[in-house]
Amino acid sequence: RVNKVHEGRPHVVDSVKSGDVQLIINIPTDVKTRNDALEIRLAALQYSIPYFTTVEAAREALIGMVEMNGKGEEIYVL
Repeated sequence: RVNKVHEGRPHVVDSVKSGDVQLIINIPTDVKTRNDALEIRLAALQYSIPYFTTVEAAREALIGMVEMNGKGEEIYVL
């Protein structure tokens, strides 16, 4: 788990900038998290990080990535 922007530093945007994040699943649930979503999306775009707003979409994308890779690698979700 990584802090959202409103939760204080270090937060997800810091982690993206430092290269520690390879995929983001951000599910805004209230006003604070919706306000953070824009900053998180912009960082994801700037650093070419896949960004998903539903668990279902992220799950399907991960399954596709693993199948395309064909190496049976493990996936870690923060």
